[in-house]
Amino acid sequence: MKNHKKVFKISMLFTMAIILLTSCKTLKTQKELAKEFYNLGNSYLELKNYTKAQELYLKSLQYNQNINEAVINLVVAYQNLSNYSEAEKTILKYYKRNISDFNKKLLILLGKNYYIQNNFTKAIYLYGEYMKSYPEDPVIYYNLGLCHLKTGNDEEAIKNFLISYSKDATFMPDVFYISKYYFVKENYTYSLKYLKEFSKKVTDNPEIYYMFYRIQLEMKDYELAFESIKKAIELSKETTSYYLDALKLTVRIFNDKQKSIEYMDNALKYGYAFSKLTENDEVKIIKETYKDEYNSIVKKYKH
Repeated sequence: MKNHKKVFKISMLFTMAIILLTSCKTLKTQKELAKEFYNLGNSYLELKNYTKAQELYLKSLQYNQNINEAVINLVVAYQNLSNYSEAEKTILKYYKRNISDFNKKLLILLGKNYYIQNNFTKAIYLYGEYMKSYPEDPVIYYNLGLCHLKTGNDEEAIKNFLISYSKDATFMPDVFYISKYYFVKENYTYSLKYLKEFSKKVTDNPEIYYMFYRIQLEMKDYELAFESIKKAIELSKETTSYYLDALKLTVRIFNDKQKSIEYMDNALKYGYAFSKLTENDEVKIIKETYKDEYNSIVKKYKH
């Protein structure tokens, strides 16, 4: 009788162990599936197929609610689909009132959600709340600056950009806005100072060199301005407006026939409307000064 009880007990323990192992195996499988759906979602997100990415992230979270990056990327997919209500619902569903990288990202995304819907009042309030938990984050002051720019409060905007810069001088986006702010205020020395800081870190953006050109043109440093606009053209040959800006120097300052004809030709080559180009003041000068070359280009592009 005792042996029978012992066998029964061992049998029960074995059965329980099998059940436990089976459940662990199932749990592991679910986690693996969640990870696979998450990785697939990332692939579609990279391809900008946000509808498919959203479906896969939702599937991933069905199997495992604890993949934080799936939540973050799901919100990003919703925002790219302009489904801001679902983005907000998802953020509020997963947000917890404690300090963590995950909650930090959710708050930033919620602020962005308000920003892209032009609800700047809510965005400003949210970023203010965010600052209470993460006062040293330069990104939040940058985001606040953008909100204030949108509401026309330039003074608050520059104040926040400068705070962001003081928190992290390597955080570049606000440096560009600081430069543009001082340019609008006609403080070209400060505008140039911050743009130079920006250009130390970012070297392949044509907008930087176009901004250099604008500042240097105002400061009447024409040689440097010309080098800057040439660099902008080199980095973005299809930006037709750069050729027209270059004409201001080649026609009015340097009287450079060859470059003037080249830039006019390239503006048309890369798609600038012929009818619009003929209204340009520098092109009118080319028409009067270099008639044969002008007529040759006209024959080439006029339809």
